[in-house]
Amino acid sequence: RYLPASTTDNAEAVNHFFRQMVAQGRLMLDVFTTFAPSAAASVHGFTRFDASELINHNSHEQGYWTVIQGNVYDMTEFMYLHPGGERLLIATAGLDSTRSYEKAEHHLNSEVHALLDLYKIGAIRRLDFKDQWGIAVKPKSLIGTTAALQNGDRDAGAIFYLSLHDFYRHWIRFVYKVVEVENSLNNNYSMRDRSITRHDGLGRLSKLKAHLLLESHAIFYSGSWGDILGPTLEMLWNITLGFCSHETSIAKLPRDIATIRASKQARQTEAFVADTVDRLQRLAPTPDEDPAGWAEFDRALQKIERCDRAFIAALKATLREGLLAFEQYEDQVVERGGEQLVQALARIPAVIEHYYADMVEPSLLKEVAL
Repeated sequence: RYLPASTTDNAEAVNHFFRQMVAQGRLMLDVFTTFAPSAAASVHGFTRFDASELINHNSHEQGYWTVIQGNVYDMTEFMYLHPGGERLLIATAGLDSTRSYEKAEHHLNSEVHALLDLYKIGAIRRLDFKDQWGIAVKPKSLIGTTAALQNGDRDAGAIFYLSLHDFYRHWIRFVYKVVEVENSLNNNYSMRDRSITRHDGLGRLSKLKAHLLLESHAIFYSGSWGDILGPTLEMLWNITLGFCSHETSIAKLPRDIATIRASKQARQTEAFVADTVDRLQRLAPTPDEDPAGWAEFDRALQKIERCDRAFIAALKATLREGLLAFEQYEDQVVERGGEQLVQALARIPAVIEHYYADMVEPSLLKEVAL
């Protein structure tokens, strides 16, 4: 890829060649180098990347970036060469994966570390918040709980102090949690284009695959929603108001979310999904036996998948506006970017409302080949 005469077609041909070798078990990667090879970014100077840019690189279109020990790596070319498979790299894309890297003890292996350096493109930019402090109110659901302590809250009361750096740490951890959910969702829904059994062709729907896709939605809606829209978000909201807005009620965001999740559209959405699950049980065993019935079912299934993906992408985009405020103003973020932070969180109920509205809207998806 570094040759001046190389073209896009040549690069794709080389990637295909290496993927074939991996599939055949013929590729061996021996890296004879030091911890800082001459081509590594650390030798020639870093490019500094912001977290707001990192979180967007977790897709095939944008590439797969990750942060390990403060350095940024573009793992897109390594996806199909990774001995553990591409799904592990997808799961950590757009995130700080230092803990996963060290848990596998890769940092103790000089060859693995040197191989990783071949994909280094820069470092994550560290923000300077100086010695700024603020005050926040702990959510009632977290007072005296282990979760509160894990979030960095050492105060046993409802009021606690924290630094501006800790304020940012709450934000970036929550954004990473959302990116992690998005990665998990993309990994789970990718089975649509995979062959699960010998009778299951690529891109061909079967009852087993349909059941797994519906199960992916259930995990996302029943499990992940609770993780990202529950006490952790409420804590972030309270801290943000403590720093940036003393007029807004701390009860507003959780109350708005609860109202929308109990709305008529929410019940219609859940009924639509339940009906889709029931419809699967009534379908003929294979699409060949009832093409029209399977086509109608698959349109509903695609709609659920599309809405799930759109929701988590919209939520990430909304939270990214908050990260941009931190990155632009740093230690002056409260005075100059406080309203931007509050509004980034205040728009979350609208994202949820749009999800439900999109789910209950009559589907306009075209029929697909089964």
